Amino acid sequence: MAVIGVPTQTIIFRLFDLEVQYYIKVLLGEISLPDRGAMMDELEAELKDKQTRGLKRKHYHVLGENMEKYINDLTALCGGTVRIPRAVIDIYHHSGRERKKFNFKRYRNFVYTILDDDHFEVYEREESQL
Repeated sequence: MAVIGVPTQTIIFRLFDLEVQYYIKVLLGEISLPDRGAMMDELEAELKDKQTRGLKRKHYHVLGENMEKYINDLTALCGGTVRIPRAVIDIYHHSGRERKKFNFKRYRNFVYTILDDDHFEVYEREESQL
């Protein structure tokens, strides 16, 4: 059994796809899970870190600033064969910065074009184009 799609404040669908790809590799025997003791040790260390940072339990699945580390860890566990392009991560950050500027209406007018895995362009539509 796998629990997919629990993290919040992240690139939702791309991250869920990455989690599913990891799980499939485990099911196919391409990746071996650590033993139960190692997994429990890692879980305890992560919980302790979250408590030290003052996170409330209800926020334990909020990735936020830890999103890229989680993505990089999953990518490494998949042997680098499955990844989220840098441009997608940068678009997520760009749109988030615009929301934080209190551009709640304006940020929805941005049109993103992914040029390649590492680059994107953005322009803002005029109200008349909506």
